[in-house]
Amino acid sequence: MRACTYYAAVFIALPLQGTGTAEAMAVGATRPAESAASAPFRAQPFDAERQFERVWQIVNDSFWDPGFNGVDWREMRKQYLPLALQCEDTVALGAVINDMLGQLRTSHTAYYTPDDVEYYAFLSMIEPANPILRCGIGLDAAKVDGDYFVRALLARDVGERAGLRVGDRLISVNGKPFHPVRSFRGMDGRTLTLRVQRHRDREPFDVTVRPRTVGERTRVFQDATSARAETIGGSKIGYVRLWWLFDPQTTTAFPGIVAGLLDRQKVEGIILDVRDGLGGSYQSYVTPFFLPPAPKVQWRTLSRKGIVDVPSGGVNACDVPLVVLINGGSRSGKEGLAYVLKKTRRALLVGERTAGFVSGGHPQRLPEDAILYTCQEMYEIDGVRLEGKGVEPDVEVKFDIRYCNGKDPQLETARKELVTMILQRNATRAATQPFKE
Repeated sequence: MRACTYYAAVFIALPLQGTGTAEAMAVGATRPAESAASAPFRAQPFDAERQFERVWQIVNDSFWDPGFNGVDWREMRKQYLPLALQCEDTVALGAVINDMLGQLRTSHTAYYTPDDVEYYAFLSMIEPANPILRCGIGLDAAKVDGDYFVRALLARDVGERAGLRVGDRLISVNGKPFHPVRSFRGMDGRTLTLRVQRHRDREPFDVTVRPRTVGERTRVFQDATSARAETIGGSKIGYVRLWWLFDPQTTTAFPGIVAGLLDRQKVEGIILDVRDGLGGSYQSYVTPFFLPPAPKVQWRTLSRKGIVDVPSGGVNACDVPLVVLINGGSRSGKEGLAYVLKKTRRALLVGERTAGFVSGGHPQRLPEDAILYTCQEMYEIDGVRLEGKGVEPDVEVKFDIRYCNGKDPQLETARKELVTMILQRNATRAATQPFKE
């Protein structure tokens, strides 16, 4: 676990209409591109002092607030350098660096190594033309009180096909303690035994899995395009999960995903699930749910370069009832999405308060093969700074994933709320139709 969990999880948010990395990558993208790799990266040998000093200097030069959020940054160097010099590898050093970065009490500020899942996600953003591959079984694991639990299963991937469920405790792989990265490194296609506990009061059992090496963007795109429709209480509803917002293929495909639910599946309402995962620029995910004219949103960026205001609006799409699922893992651009949809009363938010991680970070790959993510911008939406506050749901539903046996009370509530909204809309439309003899 990171020494400062709240501030270590970092995700990018970009202006609504800008030239940020995620938007630039999306131009012309229609399917996952995991090719055209550049020369192999060669990491420098481990050197604790050099690596620590590099991180400290980058933050010193580029952190969004020259006052460092009230922290004496030079004093932090004096305090943490002796601890860094005691480290014997990059993982141990990363813990020290993240503890130091956590003192800034700001999101989008962390240090990642190849043992971190986030490392591969951000590397795929830094190097969009390279095949950023990772061997795994297509699940997101949350560490709670020292134990790993399945938080999400990506659609059509190994974990889902193996019968794993959200809430399963992940104990070991081939007898060694479970780790979301190390357990599967170099194990592509091999038969592994995953030890799982599904119920608190029952014995663990074994599940056979064969991990596969897949591009990070491919996995996320595959999940987003697995949107589905179901009929509940006579109403047909659609469900879409967005794991990353900054994935260019998902950004490009999203309007078509929504259109497919409406035109082919004939759904009467949609559940948009933005729980957990990563953030990104959210405009492309908002505009499909507004008929023109869409509301204007003022995005303000504060940084060492000054203040920039970016007014934005949107066009097209639909006015079907919409429910958005949020939780404490909904971060950055996902919080902007939730805020706009709530403020305009376009959607009902169900779940738990979002993370309050709404700032802009710049990821860079360091010579020792680590990624430093530094907050270089602070954002305000219509004069509201969501950093440290988050977005409150309209309907609060608590959800402890541990041993939940695949049950999802937040999703169940969203379904009920959406059906109610559909029935109310249908009744209103019927009441306004002219009477025919």
